[in-house]
Amino acid sequence: METVGNWNRFPHHADDDYFVAAPTVEFTASYRPVEGVAFFGHLITEEVKDEELGVNQYFHHVGTYVSELNAQFHIGGIGLRVGKFHPAFGKAWDITPGIHGTDLAGNYELKERVGASVAYGFETGGFHNEIEVAAFGVDRSSLSESLFTNRGRHTLEDGGAGNSNGISSVALDFAGCLGAGAAGCYDEGTFGYRLGARYQKGGEHSFGNETGLLGGLNGNVALGNEMTLKLFTEAAWFNNFGGGADDALFLTVSAALQREAMTYSISYTQQREQITDEPDLVEHLFDATVAYKFGQDLGLSNESWQIAAGYAFDRHGDDRKHTFGIRLSAEFEGSHEFH
Repeated sequence: METVGNWNRFPHHADDDYFVAAPTVEFTASYRPVEGVAFFGHLITEEVKDEELGVNQYFHHVGTYVSELNAQFHIGGIGLRVGKFHPAFGKAWDITPGIHGTDLAGNYELKERVGASVAYGFETGGFHNEIEVAAFGVDRSSLSESLFTNRGRHTLEDGGAGNSNGISSVALDFAGCLGAGAAGCYDEGTFGYRLGARYQKGGEHSFGNETGLLGGLNGNVALGNEMTLKLFTEAAWFNNFGGGADDALFLTVSAALQREAMTYSISYTQQREQITDEPDLVEHLFDATVAYKFGQDLGLSNESWQIAAGYAFDRHGDDRKHTFGIRLSAEFEGSHEFH
């Protein structure tokens, strides 16, 4: 769970300045009745509506929703998921460091889809590899709504990429890592790669079907004195991005220096909308953050605490925004065996 406070400043539109304090609480649980079978759930409590310019907001428009709910089966090196889940496609939306490092890359995250995926892990050339293929559609069930503040239910009339009848979209994600499993490569591996491709059928009001390609690299360099430099980059290109008329190109690069309990990070993401017969519309996001891990020193129940402070600069066309943020977070983990 975490709480973030952001001071947002617009140098050319001072009336739009505002402060926002918002919580995020994520709860995941899995139940394993027998070997190789698990039932998984993921609940998120956070702001579920857009922030309002020029209005200070404190824990405003907070709702709770089911992010994932699925059954998982593992046989040998093969894993199967069925239900509501996040199909694998890239990692910049998840692991880019900084308080706001993931904000722009999150625009191409595949989340809250309904369908099935098959994953296969294997070893080759010293790499731990995993390939996942997913078939899905946008969740339009009651699980797309939220409690407390209702974000509304997805419908076919909303349109957009993947929001069509049936299981009409597919995604492929292929990742490998030296020194760790593909899933934990950024934190524990020495070098990793990721390739991806996806197709999402355009829904109502769409200009076409979305196709996308992605590639990424990461590496950890030991610098001595318990210092590690974590490097990451990912690029993605989309035709008819989001089912719209324009193509889009994303580029994310980041570096994080971890020294004992301190982490110093910088990241940059660019989203370039390639508009037909018009100049490209480009958004730049830069983030610089310093974080300190208290570990379990402050814990009451073996939780691990962290505090971070950072600055982000967002330029979208002629609009500019400066954001100064503070984040306090805690992680809890536990398990219980039933007899």
